[in-house]
Amino acid sequence: MIYRFAARATFLFHCAISFWVFGGVFAEMLYPRYVLIHVIFLGAIIFFQWMFKGPCPLTLFERAMLAKCAPEEVYEDAFLRHYVKKYFGVMIPPGRIAGTTVALFIGSALLWGVESYVRK
Repeated sequence: MIYRFAARATFLFHCAISFWVFGGVFAEMLYPRYVLIHVIFLGAIIFFQWMFKGPCPLTLFERAMLAKCAPEEVYEDAFLRHYVKKYFGVMIPPGRIAGTTVALFIGSALLWGVESYVRK
């Protein structure tokens, strides 16, 4: 029971972070001061992907909890690839999530730089 709760809580937290990361670009346009926070967060995600050279630590934790409560539900794909395919039937090609994250980081950093320059 506790493992199922931990797996679902991790799933929801991971969904919230993913939505914030990919939807944050729109928030940047509405709230320019938010850009720096988003750039730092995207940089941290890229750093952890590079450092671990594998799945996100949240994905690993969710898999471990699923293995304890429902071994048949354990998945091998990345979090977003697995759940987008499961719920929407869309297969995300390997490497697209990391590439999109890097593109968002570069775009956000450029937006932050332009916004900082214009404010002066």
